[in-house]
Amino acid sequence: MDDHGTSRALRSNTSLPTPPLSAPKILNNIRTTLLSQTESTNILFTDIPEDIGRQVFDELCEDGIIEQLAPRLGYDSVTKVFNAKVMPSFIHDVPQGWMVHEFALMCRANFLTLDEQWHLHPYVDTTFQTFTAPYTQSRKQPDWALVPRTDRMLSIVFENGWTEGWGHLKNDMRLWLLGGHPNVQLVFHVKWVNHTSTNKVSGELRVYERTMTGNVHERHCISLFHIPQAGLTSIPITRGELFGVNGVLPGRNAGDVWNLQLSTLRDLGGARIRDAGFVPA
Repeated sequence: MDDHGTSRALRSNTSLPTPPLSAPKILNNIRTTLLSQTESTNILFTDIPEDIGRQVFDELCEDGIIEQLAPRLGYDSVTKVFNAKVMPSFIHDVPQGWMVHEFALMCRANFLTLDEQWHLHPYVDTTFQTFTAPYTQSRKQPDWALVPRTDRMLSIVFENGWTEGWGHLKNDMRLWLLGGHPNVQLVFHVKWVNHTSTNKVSGELRVYERTMTGNVHERHCISLFHIPQAGLTSIPITRGELFGVNGVLPGRNAGDVWNLQLSTLRDLGGARIRDAGFVPA
């Protein structure tokens, strides 16, 4: 195991040379590459034109053999990058488990009424494509998303990956916040780092928002492993951020705050890291 690849159920991250710029050849190249993978892998295909990227994405989503791999696909029409997360590991689904637990707590504490619970829908691997310019030809399947019933676009999204793909994750963040304007309120990124010499895995959570001027801003940057002696113990999130631009129900306060507990995220992340044969840093 080295710094550019990992065994077991974690991941590798590969950036491939630019394929010939014809839709059938690009589709065949991407499809063949996906089918050849034997472990959790994130692959980037660069310099894919808008019309071809959209077409390849749609055709792969309709491919029954590719569907069996359960990949999470994305195409960014600004960066011209097509990415495929193949065979996501349990570590990739840590944010999903965290949010399932947090929503159970919200309901138990009556932070969410029954009507509000019905109004919020979580999704994993669902294709989103109603992006605004210049991202209108983009397609994206997030690791986890929250969609108010009144909207087609999500309000909150989670993406996570390994340190080698951090630049790609930041492009995803811009796609969501800028291309998902005005609906997308917050983007959560969990970055994992494999320290191969010690068999340890560290982690970091970053939360991004869109400013009033339309720029992206990092609201929080928090170490998950190792655990700092001081700092935030929770991430505050408002009802308005959960429900998006149109979703807050009448009589409910958009400014009400729920605190997402970091201890729960660390517990779940640590368990999944140990399941993969590693040790939380």
